Amino acid sequence: MDREKSSLYLGLGLLVAGIVVVALVLASALGLAANPGPFMGRQMEAASAGAPPVAFFTWNSEGTTVHFRDASVGRGALLASHHWEFGDGTQSSEPNPDHPYAGNGSYMVLLRVTDEDGLEGIAGTQLNVEPGVNNQGASETNQGIDLDLGQVLVPVAIAVLTFGLYVVAFLCGGSLVKAGWNLIRPRPETIRIRLRPKQFEQGATAEVVPPAVSPAAPPPLAPPPPDA
Repeated sequence: MDREKSSLYLGLGLLVAGIVVVALVLASALGLAANPGPFMGRQMEAASAGAPPVAFFTWNSEGTTVHFRDASVGRGALLASHHWEFGDGTQSSEPNPDHPYAGNGSYMVLLRVTDEDGLEGIAGTQLNVEPGVNNQGASETNQGIDLDLGQVLVPVAIAVLTFGLYVVAFLCGGSLVKAGWNLIRPRPETIRIRLRPKQFEQGATAEVVPPAVSPAAPPPLAPPPPDA
């Protein structure tokens, strides 16, 4: 195979590969722009893997009996177990226990939740029970605004990284298209002249003789004046 055919085949291969890469990038980018929810959801699930659960509960009392309701959330995995400490020396592993206290007083209640990965979250609150009095409240842990910068920056980092990957892939595809076109585009005809060293030296040292110039013809004589 001569050099011209090999360049042509290589150029066609690069051109087709570049067009395929650009088409895939554009199709993927349009699909992501039309419905980014599933993609971002998968990325967020992968980013939240390994995060501990968030423990939280509410309570309401009827005299000395308190009803506890779990509102904990597993982030990296599903919740596997609950462990309550009611502050009077008793415990429970039920998700939503009802606990009767022996008498009125102030009790510190703790809830520990464990997910399927073995990670633990803790919430607690101080509650007062009195006979004949109904109260309600919620755990003090995880109240207010969660300023976890990691959870805020993860979606931004995912979006920037995805955009950068699309740009790089698009530029690579465009470079392949350009390289392939440069190999297969028509070239102007060229004439190759081989000169031997002696001929080159003779041509370089030859003296250029200007062409001979013939002398100019004398102007015609003016006719004599007529006789008076």
